[in-house]
Amino acid sequence: MPRASRVPLIVGLLAVLPALGGLAWLAWAFEAGVDHARVEPYLHAGVAAEAVVWLIPAVTFAALLLVTAGLVAARRPAARPVLVSLAYGGVPLTLWLSLEYHGLMYQPAYDVWIGPARWVGAVATGVAVLGLLATAICLALPAAGRAPADTPAPVSAPGPLRRCPWLLGAGAVLGVGSLGTALVLDSFVTSTPAVLAIFGLVALLMAAGGIGSAAAAGIARDGRLVPARMARMARIGAGGLLVGQLVAACQVPETTVISLGRLAGAEAVPAWIGITSYALTAAGIVATLLGLAGLGDPRTARYIAESQARRDQWAPWAGWSTAVVLAPHPGAAPPPPPTGGWSAP
Repeated sequence: MPRASRVPLIVGLLAVLPALGGLAWLAWAFEAGVDHARVEPYLHAGVAAEAVVWLIPAVTFAALLLVTAGLVAARRPAARPVLVSLAYGGVPLTLWLSLEYHGLMYQPAYDVWIGPARWVGAVATGVAVLGLLATAICLALPAAGRAPADTPAPVSAPGPLRRCPWLLGAGAVLGVGSLGTALVLDSFVTSTPAVLAIFGLVALLMAAGGIGSAAAAGIARDGRLVPARMARMARIGAGGLLVGQLVAACQVPETTVISLGRLAGAEAVPAWIGITSYALTAAGIVATLLGLAGLGDPRTARYIAESQARRDQWAPWAGWSTAVVLAPHPGAAPPPPPTGGWSAP
């Protein structure tokens, strides 16, 4: 492979480091605010609990990003589109985490800000977002690698593509189910209509993305109805599902923290319910990433290309490569005019 063609790959993988560094910087600022809040015991308990809520999705996302980047560095072609989708999905996640940070550290009710200077969180957020965008843009090449030339063309859908509809559907069910459980059990969220409306839209995004991606992947698996377009639609729907899952992962940990007794003044929730709720959220995210990996597998790309070629060949208009012009034979007489009519001179 030419050296120039490896530059985007190297830059994209290196950009993961500032993305993780920005998240770590923001986590440090959060921890500094927690330490500062120790001077007010009534304030410290709530801030420390919210810091745990904040760290759970941040650490989960960082681990997924590192594992996927490692698979890309190990030359696993199916991991490349997964890293692209994960980096794009991490942008709204980072912005949401930043809003939570600023909303907790710099509330108008405080006499003084308990966090560092506000520019610290803003710069940390910018570094993380720019790193994620650089990773996504540099690696946003064709979703699947090329299969070797001597690889036989698959006559039926390969295993990764056959599993895609089930994985994407499972990701949607787990994501919507765990978020709905958290919203019902979390006494703080259920008392705030605005927050309920926001996460209701997140649940709709997950449901729409999951249903659309699973249906499109199923149609592409059959090799009919423009397979290439269906595979593209499945990737777009799965990307929307992943964004909704990552944002929902910022809310579900609150139920977990309540169940562990870390949030003072909250109604008791059995610990196993809170832990299971977030475990299902993480499982839904992993299922979606595996579905995206199936869509980006080289065998899937080869099957989609072969199915698209067969469909174009079977199409009745495929042979009309030139326009058909009807003209009279040079020696033929002109047709007679219609009875009772006239003809142009």
